Amino acid sequence: MAFRCNCIEVFCQKEGANSTNRPSKTGIHTQTISIIHQNVQSLGNSIDKLEQLLLDNPDCSILCITEHWNSKEQICQLGLKNFKLAASMCREIGKHGGSAIFLKNNINAKECEFISNLSTFGEFECSAIQCEVNKLKMIIVSVYRPPNGSIEVFFEKLECLLFEKIESNSTIFLGGDFNIEMKEDNVTKNRKNTQELNNSDSNDS
Repeated sequence: MAFRCNCIEVFCQKEGANSTNRPSKTGIHTQTISIIHQNVQSLGNSIDKLEQLLLDNPDCSILCITEHWNSKEQICQLGLKNFKLAASMCREIGKHGGSAIFLKNNINAKECEFISNLSTFGEFECSAIQCEVNKLKMIIVSVYRPPNGSIEVFFEKLECLLFEKIESNSTIFLGGDFNIEMKEDNVTKNRKNTQELNNSDSNDS
């Protein structure tokens, strides 16, 4: 069975041209970078599917995964062709869960420790990196929230993450599996939390 992934394309503009850029009428060349999120439910059993996914999406430069189900030692031993592990969150106790970010080998990045340190086992399992592509500063975050995790803790951590955006003057790309229940009795509460985050972001920007 093929993966059903979530993909976003980022368009970065730069002067000059090379074989991977798309020229425009103004002489400004646009480079497309795709960021994909995929819940894998065992990275070790999904390597072949992920590599096929990347072959089918050649513009993908950043891959966020959730539920890799590996320890730190295990995930460092697993590799994807032409990609490198940039950051990961692995459970020290219990099974399953976790998040990670893989980058194409030609992209330089560093782990965003402030955001990675927001991780809470069973509540907000995140990994994060900082990178810059054609002067666009980006923070990439991969988040897994288990179905039984606290929705209040999730939004508290997410709020802290958005404040980091304000401090760093970077664009945040958030990919993940949030497992937020959308039944009617929960919709109002979740909308209220989301609206509060939007208001705080607008007031401080």
